[in-house]
Amino acid sequence: MEGPAQEELTGATRSPCLMSNWVEERLTAPLDCDSNSATTTGHGHLGIITTDLLGHLMDSSTYTDSYTNPTPTCTCHTGKREELLKMFLYKKFSKEILHEINSSAQEPTVTESTTKRDYQVQGFVPRKPQASRTHDYCKEQAVTFWTENVHSISGVSDIRTKDTPFRKSSRFTTPISEYLDQPLPHSLENYPNM
Repeated sequence: MEGPAQEELTGATRSPCLMSNWVEERLTAPLDCDSNSATTTGHGHLGIITTDLLGHLMDSSTYTDSYTNPTPTCTCHTGKREELLKMFLYKKFSKEILHEINSSAQEPTVTESTTKRDYQVQGFVPRKPQASRTHDYCKEQAVTFWTENVHSISGVSDIRTKDTPFRKSSRFTTPISEYLDQPLPHSLENYPNM
């Protein structure tokens, strides 16, 4: 019983292969005699990578063997004077820091805030300042940085009254011949006197 029947019994030809892979298939046919294809798929073929089945993996790799940390040499890179200076400065500054830590621990800490210390002075009685005249906040324009510096701002429309400098005005596009009896641009009105 030789030929295809013998190969089916040994399990050498479980799946069809490409014609170019016939050399590899024939070489691995004696190793592929396991009848359980699930075990072969999950764990692979024993003996294909190495024939030493009891061997263990190495602890080091090519990377760890090639790129190791440099070993310190016994030669000194600094002189004796520099080493003594480093030791002296290290001792000096560590004593200063320890002295600061110990002295700050003995001083009482201030637990009051800046607001309490600077703005809540004992004996101070807050009073509202007296108004020089009555103001109606609904009708008057607020005093801001822009209202105080309106004359130094470029691009402001025609200012007719001093209390409303930022109202919309279309007078900058109206020709002077169409003004009729209206006051000329940039002339102040007499209302209200401020």
